[in-house]
Amino acid sequence: MALEKRLKAKRFFCSLSDDEINRLAASLQGRDLSRFSPADLLSMIKQNPKMLWSMRKLMM
Repeated sequence: MALEKRLKAKRFFCSLSDDEINRLAASLQGRDLSRFSPADLLSMIKQNPKMLWSMRKLMM
């Protein structure tokens, strides 16, 4: 099961364009990922709504 989720994540990130990866990286810049909060997630959704909507498939 865990291996399947990792494979899904790999496929998703490999399908992103350079521009999408850059936008995702920019939205993570300056955030302490060890203390990632729901407020941080909401902020990222506001910055990248389409990309994060497509990432929901990784959670299933």
